[in-house]
Amino acid sequence: MMLHLGKPEILELLARIGADLSRRGLSASVYIFGGSALIVQGLRNDVTVDIDMWTHDSAVLGQIGSRLQQEFGFENNPVDSRGRGFVFGPAIDTEAEEMIFDSLVARFASPRVLLAHKLSAFRAKDVGDIVELMKRLDIRSAEQAVAIAREYFGDDHVPAVDYEGMAIDVSNLLRDVQQR
Repeated sequence: MMLHLGKPEILELLARIGADLSRRGLSASVYIFGGSALIVQGLRNDVTVDIDMWTHDSAVLGQIGSRLQQEFGFENNPVDSRGRGFVFGPAIDTEAEEMIFDSLVARFASPRVLLAHKLSAFRAKDVGDIVELMKRLDIRSAEQAVAIAREYFGDDHVPAVDYEGMAIDVSNLLRDVQQR
């Protein structure tokens, strides 16, 4: 069965993880990105099937996630660290919003970092998020958007980021949005 997480469910799941850590006498910190970060910050009114996160505490959080998967009937472990290779982690995101859930410190990727990642991927499913993030950040040109991505990824990122292609994609998106 595929369960979906809206903002209340994401926050409840994080609270359960924090309480479980506390019962074990442990603590952990996570950096949450992707759909969960968008939903919790009110940037997307939608649901997700997991919580994308970056952490140094993946072993214990994976165990807790497996227990929650069985308890609630999630199709996959709801604590997902598969995407961690795509983010640089919390150190570079000085604007991340922090919430504490008992023994769990959760930092949610800032709109700037989320936009950089969405622009880099530029998948069809990311277009709505890109538009919302650009509104939130008051970005009105492709140059402004690309500058945020370049600030985050730099010029020496591996794999290379195609900033020229990104600028074309953003220009086309802005044109399409203005024509609606």
